[in-house]
Amino acid sequence: MLDRLRGVPAIADLEVVVAHLEINYRRQMFYPGSVRAAARLVEVRRSAVVIGQAIFDQTGACAATGKVVLVSIDRASGKSRPIPDAARAALETLITGAAS
Repeated sequence: MLDRLRGVPAIADLEVVVAHLEINYRRQMFYPGSVRAAARLVEVRRSAVVIGQAIFDQTGACAATGKVVLVSIDRASGKSRPIPDAARAALETLITGAAS
């Protein structure tokens, strides 16, 4: 999916900061072992995006879930700014269930 965003100038120009991060631990994991991580765009807001994540253990069981809210900022002022329309359109193509 991310390949669809490569070369889109509106995305490359976005400056974002982490505004919120949450993690829900669902089960123990042990070392040594392997993990698989997944992430997806959940929502595009006026000046932010929400990304959901999950971590799975070597048996495929979900060990943790989380979400992060990234806010678009103006680097000069440090204040939030709306996500430009072109960037919003490109991002919205990544939301699960959105038309390809």
